[in-house]
Amino acid sequence: MRKNGDEMTKKITVGLFLMAFSLSTFLSIGGVIPLIADYFKVPLSMAGLFVALFALILSITGLILPSYFSKYERKRFFMISILVFLLSSFLQIFISNFYIALFIRLLPAFFYSSAIGIALTVMGELEPDRVSRVVLGVSAGSIL
Repeated sequence: MRKNGDEMTKKITVGLFLMAFSLSTFLSIGGVIPLIADYFKVPLSMAGLFVALFALILSITGLILPSYFSKYERKRFFMISILVFLLSSFLQIFISNFYIALFIRLLPAFFYSSAIGIALTVMGELEPDRVSRVVLGVSAGSIL
């Protein structure tokens, strides 16, 4: 049975790594701010709002929303969060209006901290002795 637990831990660790890698675009978007400014024909300071407002919303909601959403079913909320991330990323491909693109970009910020918190909590419940590996996977995904 321990072998199945190890396989499950590996799968969850890889899944969390990929989730953190794909969701942490607010950290990696800094290099493309000039391209955003050129694409939307806005000043560089306005294009910087893609990063600044995301980080601001994340810092405020990260303190409040995880405890608020804890009363809801974790699986359903996590799936809704992933759906919001997926839809917002997909919609940004087709948007040419700066303000609509900014709004769509900021939607996932409300769910980010809660989704990461739920994922780490579930992993801690499944494999309490392997939590350090999971945190390492999430950290590596965020760094990359």
